[in-house]
Amino acid sequence: MDESLVGQRWLPGRAFLLTAVILAAAWMPSWPISEGAFADNSASMAVTLMNVVLLVLTGAYGCQRVRWYRALLDSVLVIAAQFAGAGIATLIGNAPAGLFDSIVVEGLLLVCISAVLFVIFRVVRWMIR
Repeated sequence: MDESLVGQRWLPGRAFLLTAVILAAAWMPSWPISEGAFADNSASMAVTLMNVVLLVLTGAYGCQRVRWYRALLDSVLVIAAQFAGAGIATLIGNAPAGLFDSIVVEGLLLVCISAVLFVIFRVVRWMIR
């Protein structure tokens, strides 16, 4: 593999994680929280779906050499980035109570969706062969 392409391959993933930090620090604290999760009238579902699409695009789940734990690792990195953003929001002083719990709930949803998509990609790839 050409060495000049190695750094370029990870650039979308880094930008994606930086966006997750900024989103968690600036926008998530304004979302309403009810019963330990983001409320239905928040943008959490749209952000989760956007995260899933970006994970599929940057994760290359359809590639043959991608390991089984890649979907879990990618989701944990997104959750960690959102925790970092929530930590920044807490330091600034505009984080509501329950923000970290809500991020965990949304993160578990992201883990489940990305794991299911990873399995679907693998099954389809296996059926095509």
